[in-house]
Amino acid sequence: CSRQFKYVYRGHNIYTDQMPCFRVLNDGKTLFGFLESRNETKVPLDYNDKEYYASYCKVSAVYNDGLDWKDLGENSEGPSRRHTNVDKGAAGYVATFPSGEVVVGKTLKSDYVVKILNSYGELPAGTNWAKDWMKALPEPGYWGTLEADGPQTLFVAMHSDSSKGLQIARYWLNHRIDAEQGKVSDDAFYLGTDDGAETYIRVSRTADNLVLHCNSSPEVRSIEFRLCVPGGQKIVRNTISGRESELRIPLASLDNPAPGDYICVFAVLSSEIESRTFTAAKVSDPLTWQRIRMR
Repeated sequence: CSRQFKYVYRGHNIYTDQMPCFRVLNDGKTLFGFLESRNETKVPLDYNDKEYYASYCKVSAVYNDGLDWKDLGENSEGPSRRHTNVDKGAAGYVATFPSGEVVVGKTLKSDYVVKILNSYGELPAGTNWAKDWMKALPEPGYWGTLEADGPQTLFVAMHSDSSKGLQIARYWLNHRIDAEQGKVSDDAFYLGTDDGAETYIRVSRTADNLVLHCNSSPEVRSIEFRLCVPGGQKIVRNTISGRESELRIPLASLDNPAPGDYICVFAVLSSEIESRTFTAAKVSDPLTWQRIRMR
């Protein structure tokens, strides 16, 4: 990583870029790191006329194209491609999915928060580093971590200040899936509620229909779908009960998308006590919905 010398404090060199976590991205050549930077500020406190130092932490992202890393020694700098001190936080961590998405996590004011980046380890278009962090665990703590433990699943863990134990949560990655003719997709969209209702939504297609295959738990009361093509004005709405497992949507009602075209999908799962949709999806904005690609 690129160490940035600050100053000598009480005889010690103070460096940033601590607690590095690195992953090789799916292109096989980019090494992406998420780092903590300790920033020192002189604070004039009246303690026997001495100067004391307060510190705060920020996170930085650093990239290297190619895996031939050289010993930096004590003073030389690393890759110039980096985003320095992009947001407050400490103890950065990185996980990658087989499909390419990168997830970063950090501790922010004792909360563990996460953000999804694209397959290049960069922010998706229209977002910035300071926004859209998701609180991943309910209780405050420290020393968080995350790891992808399946093609679409991620676990997050962190110490709990209140219970003095370990809090663990598991998340599902929703991303674009493909609708192939005569074959049900291996990937699925996932929706779940706190009372145990959950469904896995897989897709296929026929010559005339888009088919949604729903594998739901008994707690599911209904699933409401809205579908449209990107930029289209026509939105198809349909609802199935939790006992139904298949929904056919005529392709003609979606302006007959061709192979390679996309369909935007919004879904609301309802149980007896609550309803859930995809994280960050807005019913009024199809560009925030999940995508199905026709094959």
